[in-house]
Amino acid sequence: MEFDDNRRSHPTQNKRSLPPDLVAPSSKRMNRGDRVAKDSEDIPEKEASTEDQMQYWIALKRTISGIINKVNVSNIGKIVKELFNANIVRGSGFLAHRIILAQQFSPVFSQVYACLVAIVNTKLPTNGELILHRLVNQFKKSYKRKNKNDCVATVKFIAHLVNQGVAHELLALQVLTLLLETPTDDSVELCIAFLKECGMKLKDVSSRAFTAVNDTLRNVLHEGKLQKRNLYIVETYLKILKDGFKEHPPIIPSLDLVSEEDQITHLVSLEDNLELHTELNIFKMDPEFLQNNEKYEQLKAAILGDGNEGETEGSGDDESSDEDKGEILDNTSTNMDQFKRTMYLTLMSSINYEETVHKIICMKLPSGSERQVLDMIQECACRERSYMKYFGLTSQRLCILKKPYMDAAEVSFRESFATIHRLESKMLRNAARYFAQLLYSDAIPWSSLECIQLNEEDTNASSRIFIKILFQELAKYMGLVKLNERLNDPSLAPFFEGIFSKGNPKHSRFSVNFFTTIGLGGLTESLREYLKTTAALRVDDDDSSSDDNNSGDESSEENVNDSLLVKHKEYKFQEFTCVQNLILNYRQMYFNFKFSKILIRR
Repeated sequence: MEFDDNRRSHPTQNKRSLPPDLVAPSSKRMNRGDRVAKDSEDIPEKEASTEDQMQYWIALKRTISGIINKVNVSNIGKIVKELFNANIVRGSGFLAHRIILAQQFSPVFSQVYACLVAIVNTKLPTNGELILHRLVNQFKKSYKRKNKNDCVATVKFIAHLVNQGVAHELLALQVLTLLLETPTDDSVELCIAFLKECGMKLKDVSSRAFTAVNDTLRNVLHEGKLQKRNLYIVETYLKILKDGFKEHPPIIPSLDLVSEEDQITHLVSLEDNLELHTELNIFKMDPEFLQNNEKYEQLKAAILGDGNEGETEGSGDDESSDEDKGEILDNTSTNMDQFKRTMYLTLMSSINYEETVHKIICMKLPSGSERQVLDMIQECACRERSYMKYFGLTSQRLCILKKPYMDAAEVSFRESFATIHRLESKMLRNAARYFAQLLYSDAIPWSSLECIQLNEEDTNASSRIFIKILFQELAKYMGLVKLNERLNDPSLAPFFEGIFSKGNPKHSRFSVNFFTTIGLGGLTESLREYLKTTAALRVDDDDSSSDDNNSGDESSEENVNDSLLVKHKEYKFQEFTCVQNLILNYRQMYFNFKFSKILIRR
């Protein structure tokens, strides 16, 4: 099937054909629309007139248009919040229209729009299904009209919706089957463009069908009936396939915002009777306008939280945004990368740790971000060639100044020790020195050592190295005498039972041997006394029990000796028999050899 490149690829190339409310509004119009949306809250509670509803509808359309026009990779977290603030249940049809239209204008941002649809789909699946139905319908129309540019943009959008889990992979396989049913220059080019976007996803979820598609493309290449340009495109794709789609991941990390558990996948086929609901694109009088708006307010509160109840559809207005007191902590990978970058620059650009602490406190980070700050400091400390006390002093000062940092550091120590085997040798040693500095300065409580169980079963090579360096550094900072006093403190003794175990002699001996080996045997004096005491008690118990069971032991010993003697005799007899058989065998072999020589001479 050949496509006509001369056809208008986008209906908006002639802007006169579009109604004025669908054209991207200017900044002044957007602000006026936001104000209208804000004023729509003042509609009397008696009954909303047609004129009031019309004003609300116009403001809603302008708000949705403005939001869709400014979405990108870096601000998608903020845009999602703004989008849910608008009543996208009432404006579901117009939202679908604007997203598809924006993607047609800018196919480069297909991944961004697909991610936006995926997020909306997790909360409002009907919106996601409507967008998918209209997109499939648009592909079928543009394919019949042989509009190549529209087809390329549409299949890219479908491919990324498959990657995001909004559309089922069956739809992608149907599109590929349709394109390769009668391979032509344009259909093969369209197929390659589609596979570049979602090939890796299809390889993971439907490997057999994906292999069949690739075999078809190889046959097309061997036949050589296509133009040289398209044959080169197929060869390039096969190289991409060979490299494992390294340069064409299904989802870039900054847009991987929807977990698999939250994905809602719609099974849509090319043969289905698609429900487009075009009536949702235009204004329609709603007799239950206020009730439906109230329902959406409740839904919005459930999605965004109670802190957003006071916000309106016109939340894009600068004045209203400045008055918002609720703050949403966006933990998307994009914001986390930005946070790490800021923390790294702060750590590396400061003259000393005091300046660093001052900068971190002045950042006015939201509550709950203390753990991320300390994790970043620890990661920087671990990645250095040799440990720098600067990082430990920074964390130490933060923990002393604010209790949440101390609690976060304690949790970080426990989790780091549990996963210490994942670190390389250099990072492991730096981590041990980092936490030793925090313990020495009492930046984290010594009760954190409760998580350490020093015995042969509960430790591995990595954890033993960590414990070794940790205590060696503590002895270096505090001295052996003060460290021993701290470890023998009665108030802290319950937290050190795992390290200096007195409930199991085997574990006690392991602990004594461990600290003696690393040169800190002086810390185990009390443990040695415990082992001596338990050994003496065992000897006394053995002596008392031996007198009572003396007669029984003698008879049992005689029986054992008799049985051992019998076994010894049997073994000796078997050994003698084996030796005798060997001698006979060698003798027979010797006579046979002599006899053969005599026969040869004769």
